Parts: sequence; C-alpha cells; structure tokens
Amino acid sequence: PMIPPLLSQTWKSAALPAAAQRFQQGWRTLNPGLDYRFYDDVACRAVMAEIFPEFLAAYDALPAPVMRADVFRYAVVYRDGGIYADIDMECLRPVASLLSLGDCLVSVEARLGRTRQRELGYAVDTQIANCIFAAAPGHPLFRRAVEKSFALFAATDPQLALSVEDITGPRM
Repeated sequence: PMIPPLLSQTWKSAALPAAAQRFQQGWRTLNPGLDYRFYDDVACRAVMAEIFPEFLAAYDALPAPVMRADVFRYAVVYRDGGIYADIDMECLRPVASLLSLGDCLVSVEARLGRTRQRELGYAVDTQIANCIFAAAPGHPLFRRAVEKSFALFAATDPQLALSVEDITGPRM
C-alpha cells in the first residue's frame, strides 16, 4: 500500500496564529497535489468517535489538550493515511517523492548518548518524532500507538504528575 497524497493538520480552532497560517500556506504552495485536511478540536473528537469509539471516554478524560492532539494524529493517519504535520512544521520543499519510499515514514527526534539517556530517564537512546510522519491507511503502527497511549493512560496513577511525552507523545 502506498502513502496517499494527503496532509492532515490540527489546531484547537480555525483561528490560527499568524506563523501557523504562513506554515499552512507553505505546505499548500509547495505541494499543490496534496489533499489538505484541517481539524479543530471538535472535528478531532468526531474522528475519534468514528474510528475508536471504545476509547472516546478515555479521550475525553485525557488531562491535557496536547494528549488529545497526540492520539488524534495517530488515529487520523491510521484511518486515512497520508502525512501528519504539526501546524508549526514548516515545509521547505515538495514532499511527493517521499510518499513512494515505503508504507510508513517516521523521523528521529533525538539520539542520546548513554549518559544523557540515563539523565533523562529514557528507556531507549532513540526517540521517534510524533510531530511529522506518514503512512498508508490502516498501518498497524498507528493503531498500536492509539491503543498503547490509552493503555498507558489507564495504568497511570492519577495522583502522579503525568508525562505527556511518555503517555501519548514521542517517548511512548
């Protein structure tokens, strides 16, 4: 399966900050063949209700908006495929040629030496970015990311400080 020429982005509302509007326009200008889809918080919740109704109560219970945004991005790429990019990600060149490189594209956000890995408490030395990625529809990595996020959230003591990066974010 191929990665479709589709870009999904999200923000809490349609009222984007000026910088985000410039980045959004850059994606569209450099990639006129991409089907562009924007989701605000209400639309994100509707997508979650459609794809993963069994997790909707947990989605609503996530304590931080960024956690809902994290889970949404995995779900929408699982459903539709294509590219997900944070609204503050700037596109510098066309991406069409990347879509044929495989059925799942991720990038490394951080590589750490052993000392820094220990200092930060990272389980592994490589952290995969969740700010931008791409996949064919139905890719199992993104279904697993949704399921694991909710499993980690369910297993977290509500009295403890929650780490977004560990539960729904790139360290998950």
